[in-house]
Amino acid sequence: MSLWLSILMPMGIGASIGASLSEQPSTPRAPEVWLGDLRTEAKVTTVRIEVTSDVAGEVSLIPFGPAASLLAVSRRPSETVVDLDFGGRTLSIELPSGRDTVQGDLAPGEGAPAVRFELRRLAGGGREESESLEGIYEDASSVLLVSRFGEFGKALFLTDLQSGEVGPLYPTGAGEWLWAGSVVSPVFPERGRVVLSPATGRTSAAPGKRRLQLSRAGAPTRSYRPRPLLRRALRFENEGIALAGTVLAPVRGRARAGIVMLHGSNDEDRDHIGPFALFFAAQGYVVLAYDKRGCGESSGDWKAATFGDLAADAASAVRTLRRQPEVDSRRVGLWAPSQGGWIAPLIAKGDATLAFAILHAGAAVTPAEQGLQLVEAELRAYGFEAPEIEKAASLQRLSDEVTRERRPWTEYKARYDEAVAAGAEWIIAPAEEEGSWFRRFFRGIMDFDPRPHWAKVRCPVLALFGDRDWIVPADPNATLLPLAFPPKHRSLLTIRVLPNANHLMLHAAKGVLAEYPSCDRFEPAYFDAIHSWLDQHVSSPR
Repeated sequence: MSLWLSILMPMGIGASIGASLSEQPSTPRAPEVWLGDLRTEAKVTTVRIEVTSDVAGEVSLIPFGPAASLLAVSRRPSETVVDLDFGGRTLSIELPSGRDTVQGDLAPGEGAPAVRFELRRLAGGGREESESLEGIYEDASSVLLVSRFGEFGKALFLTDLQSGEVGPLYPTGAGEWLWAGSVVSPVFPERGRVVLSPATGRTSAAPGKRRLQLSRAGAPTRSYRPRPLLRRALRFENEGIALAGTVLAPVRGRARAGIVMLHGSNDEDRDHIGPFALFFAAQGYVVLAYDKRGCGESSGDWKAATFGDLAADAASAVRTLRRQPEVDSRRVGLWAPSQGGWIAPLIAKGDATLAFAILHAGAAVTPAEQGLQLVEAELRAYGFEAPEIEKAASLQRLSDEVTRERRPWTEYKARYDEAVAAGAEWIIAPAEEEGSWFRRFFRGIMDFDPRPHWAKVRCPVLALFGDRDWIVPADPNATLLPLAFPPKHRSLLTIRVLPNANHLMLHAAKGVLAEYPSCDRFEPAYFDAIHSWLDQHVSSPR
């Protein structure tokens, strides 16, 4: 999803800058990694400080607070001292060798606000140990999901389906993880601690005998047992494109309904939507998540593809899932996030046996119209007045005409530069270059209208929108989508607009892009809505 449809502002880890060590200890020490938050009165910057060896170190940051970069590292027998440039000020932080957590206040210069810092030493848990934690866990009253969530980096994420809480897990010891307080930043206050007991590497206990222990402040530790889950890698093809994916299935039981996970925009492998794939597996469905063409282990290049090409890839995935031994081939459907909302009707209209489709924030208009909706809705949410919003929309329309090759790029660039020189705060993205890959790709999809294709769909469809989603706003898409269906088939469509949900269905106050890193939970009504609808429209697989 790279905020699935947010072509204008991808989310993720920011700059990584190296620095030489100013002092080398006499005995080489193991690399050390610290993660945490630097807070001013108004903003938080989450940093990952890694001293990689006796001669190198680097800082990676989440660039939503003041910028931070590494100036110098000094390793001493009892501590490591890290000097950071933090928003133009120098901060020196001491990281004691014998401690796992450090916190304090720094006053970087006269008249500058104090900086509160809290950092936690991370362990070097390898991918094998992390993979041992992935899966579905349950106790008598709740279900936990542990998966990758590539939208926000490479860490494992823990999702509590009951509360919707979601956040990354950072290794702090053998078989131990910290559950961070938000999806990206801030890390602290931490939400809890996770222990996999018996821990990987300490015992040869069978996976079914392991327990996930979750500790939260002020609450008793809860123990969750793993639910048996089959994972099987597979490969399939579409007209010479080799595609790779993973099947998730219950270990035992009768043939079950299946669901193919489609993609949003930009690079997406099978881990990108991990919590959503595991949610369906937890409902008892057989799930196929695959790497988008040109991503992960799949060949090809989505940047050179049309929606028709991507739909053909997905149709091949549907056929592949129907052939799996755990699947009832008559009950296979789609989950289509964001850009997938343009792909789904192309598949569904040509497959009379498709059982259902679930749209996650799918637009009912062309990509060009959706881009205009994004600009207008996002700026409105930030509080801009109508004249400024219209200036931004006018610039966006001109950019689209450049992409269609109807207007010269120099005209667009001159107007963009003029707005920048005038200090226009309504500019939310850099100027798109004339010959960029994005303009070439967008030219092939920008005027695709999904409505004539939805008119030919004859399977049940659930369309979910968030009322804090400014990327694909519920208004007007939730109103326009039903009009695409012929009146006699309109009952096939169920629309749900979820309060306080953004484009990823995370609980949001405003829904603006700058708010995404600090979100800490999915809107629980999202999972409830899908669960209830599937029980009504697809025979329960559980």
